[in-house]
Amino acid sequence: MRKIFIEENEVYQIDFSDVVWATDKLNTIFHSAKTPLSDVDFIAETEENIIFVEYKNANISNAVNPTGFKPLDDKKLSQVVKKYYDSLSYIKAIGKGKDKKKVYVYILEAPQADSILRGKVSYNLKNRLPFLLQEQNKFQDSWIDEVKVISIDDWNKTYPQFKLSKIEL
Repeated sequence: MRKIFIEENEVYQIDFSDVVWATDKLNTIFHSAKTPLSDVDFIAETEENIIFVEYKNANISNAVNPTGFKPLDDKKLSQVVKKYYDSLSYIKAIGKGKDKKKVYVYILEAPQADSILRGKVSYNLKNRLPFLLQEQNKFQDSWIDEVKVISIDDWNKTYPQFKLSKIEL
């Protein structure tokens, strides 16, 4: 099974060749079933983790209105959170990830996106994701264990085995 996925702008690709399972097809699955569900861009299952990856790059040449992208906007944050919840529901429904760490990684590239902005986005996402809910209710299986908001460079340092790179033409 091919596990090198191309993001929607067809500028970057991510290599999940060394994982147990991976998909970039949730959008197709949700739309073909005519559901109102939202999806993350990629999901990868390793021996230890389920990694949910949302990718947003407003720094590419064909980005639509890159200066209009506001990652701290309440509506944008809510969309990013909904994508996680809906994708997690799918993973649980197909029996993936039981007893594995759930990691949500938001790869964020945008004008003026630096570590401070990414930190603010991360803080806001942590407060909207079910960390406190699962802690207070002692879930048998976690809903989320970690959220990271990082750049492409940080992704490649954190996950060198899953290189995110520009597509060579």
